[in-house]
Amino acid sequence: ALAVLLVVGVGVVLWFWKRPSYLVWVLWLFAFLPAGMFSSPAPVFYRILPAIPAAAVLVALGGYWCVQQAGRLARWAQIVLLAAVIGLLMFSSWTTAYDYFVRWAATPNLSGIMDGGKWEAAETILAAEAETAVYVSIPVWQEPTVQYAIQSRTPTPRTFDGQHCLVVPAKNEQPLHFLSINGHEHRSLPLLETLYDSEQVTTNPFFANQEPYFFNVHVPSGADVTIAGELVEPIQFGDILLRGVDVGETAVRGQPLAVTLIWQSTAPVSQPLTAFVHLLHPDDADNPLVAQHDGIPCNGTEPVSQWRADELVFDEHVLLLAEDGVENGRYLIGVGFYHSETFERIPAAGNNVNVQFGEAIVGTIDVQP
Repeated sequence: ALAVLLVVGVGVVLWFWKRPSYLVWVLWLFAFLPAGMFSSPAPVFYRILPAIPAAAVLVALGGYWCVQQAGRLARWAQIVLLAAVIGLLMFSSWTTAYDYFVRWAATPNLSGIMDGGKWEAAETILAAEAETAVYVSIPVWQEPTVQYAIQSRTPTPRTFDGQHCLVVPAKNEQPLHFLSINGHEHRSLPLLETLYDSEQVTTNPFFANQEPYFFNVHVPSGADVTIAGELVEPIQFGDILLRGVDVGETAVRGQPLAVTLIWQSTAPVSQPLTAFVHLLHPDDADNPLVAQHDGIPCNGTEPVSQWRADELVFDEHVLLLAEDGVENGRYLIGVGFYHSETFERIPAAGNNVNVQFGEAIVGTIDVQP
């Protein structure tokens, strides 16, 4: 019934299209519908929420037009029309209830339709043994179901956005249980497999709609962490250590360059800090900066104020090497932190730390055509 009124409302607006007060509503509606219609997977209803006010106004316009037209009919015709409308609404309500509670409820893959994988993930979190440290690769603010499970468990699991980050304890003093939620991201599981000895780690998938939705990764206490690109001596920035830098030996002009910084906090940090990775020309003292990426760690999802002591945070930065702005040759990689509000650099300290251009130099890379 509402769909009919919506169509009538669109027709009324198009009939009076020269009046901006009418036309604006249909333009509003069709401006926001494509975001849901052409998304993958579609429709993505959160993305079309801005279209709801326009749809409501168009339904009201359609209803108002129908009432106006009904006022011109004879009395008996008005009664018949009213009865027809009431009957249509009752039939629509009955069919909706039947579809929802009978036909849809009997769907074999209802769990997948309702994204039951998140509930299974939540139950897995609650079922973890108390002495096990639980890490979940999804931010709780995105998933209320997972958030409920996390808040209900003591001690509270550690969450992070696996799309941009990986967080693990620096020392495995207790068993670890990682939930790598494949329905949200695909990065954390391969990274975990490089950190721990495969003979010590047990990985169990949970399937939803015949696809792996999340993986339970169990790591025993005492398992060693292998850090790719680990520095011989950590570089200290206040209460934060740079433990490693994972980057290739070469880069290609016109292609992105991914640099992963492995941080470890030694104490809680309250001040807002921005991490940076700079590509520096070694022979240009006046203007050494060639490319850069500055940002809150893990694409803004892991500010240092959230870090727990003795955790490793794998923070990826992607530098764009402009094809017409970066020449071939060998460049320095400079990293560090600065205060997000005052832009004051955090001094780099440590044994044999190489500081050039006011930055800690952690390596070199060859840029090729």
